[in-house]
Amino acid sequence: MAGFVFAHAQDGTKKFTTIGAVTGYGPTFSDNTDYTVYFFAGDYSMSFSKPKKRDFLAWYAEPQVNPVESTGKNPDWEFGLNLGLRNYIRINDGFYLYQQLGSGPHFISARLERQARGFIFSDNLIFGGMVRLKNSNFLNLQFGIRHISNANLKLPNRGVNSYVIRLGWSRVKYR
Repeated sequence: MAGFVFAHAQDGTKKFTTIGAVTGYGPTFSDNTDYTVYFFAGDYSMSFSKPKKRDFLAWYAEPQVNPVESTGKNPDWEFGLNLGLRNYIRINDGFYLYQQLGSGPHFISARLERQARGFIFSDNLIFGGMVRLKNSNFLNLQFGIRHISNANLKLPNRGVNSYVIRLGWSRVKYR
């Protein structure tokens, strides 16, 4: 089965698709802000065309529901959807590197000195890699940075900057 699934990578007859999930955390590096997000996200991507070269472009979607540690006494949450572009580089059929850039609407419940509670945007720059475990299952590792703010819709709006460290599972298919 694995040979069948990965044979399409070389002839470029089908689109490259991934589906999976990632989890991890994002400690802030914003001044005087206590905000750590724990990611629980789905992860879906599909190439725009049939990969004919070593590198190819895809779109991605990441729905998220994330608990947050902040200065508040109550547990805080954020949830939303990130959308963007992901550029894959196929090293071989069992190892891919990628970078992704995206943004998406979110809601945060935390009350922070530098960022208003409520509707925000989550902007992300991520670098990742996928290593085949068995058949079409891959280990997915991501590092990056993230900025959340609300585009000056409500004050304060100085934003919160975080590192992103995530680990997950992805299933690769050619459709």
